[in-house]
Amino acid sequence: GKTAEDFREEYPKRMEKYTGYESTKIGSIYSLYLYDTVLAYLTAVSKVVNNSADWKSGRNVLREIQKDGFEFKGRTGMVKFDRTGDRLSDFALWHKNNAKSKYEEFTAVHMQDNEKLDFEEKKKPNFITDDGRPPPSTPKCGYLGDECRDVVSELDLWILLVIVAVIIVVVVGALAALILCIRKCKRNDEMLQNMWKIPY
Repeated sequence: GKTAEDFREEYPKRMEKYTGYESTKIGSIYSLYLYDTVLAYLTAVSKVVNNSADWKSGRNVLREIQKDGFEFKGRTGMVKFDRTGDRLSDFALWHKNNAKSKYEEFTAVHMQDNEKLDFEEKKKPNFITDDGRPPPSTPKCGYLGDECRDVVSELDLWILLVIVAVIIVVVVGALAALILCIRKCKRNDEMLQNMWKIPY
């Protein structure tokens, strides 16, 4: 079958044939989704007609789309929907390969429904974390940092105590040095005065 790129290259030629508009550009990436959207709608309408129901009723069309067996291979991959009519779209996860300095697909994810995902691991993921493991789904301190507020406060208190202790040590050290300096100067003055004294 034709690939997505084949479809995008053929798209402007088809447009020219039916509209007379000539373009050298390939079709937009979104043209693939438009194609699948129209195909999904027409497939659902066809099923409604086959069931002898009113095809002009949007509810009838939506009911067909929401049925479990409604799926087809589209230009953007497998097209299927959940019970609310939202598309269950397969997708891929990519990571950067530092050795090759490029991005690579490492997992394909197939959505069975809104609650079940099938992971097809193609390569070992390269998580840029301290231990090389995947990051937690919820940050350690929560998304707003409110779950570590007590820890943060305690840490702030320790930092404050250390700063105060350092300031006290510096001040005491400076005072001690000043006192020693004054004593030394005083002793030197006394020695100079004693040198001129005449013993009798």
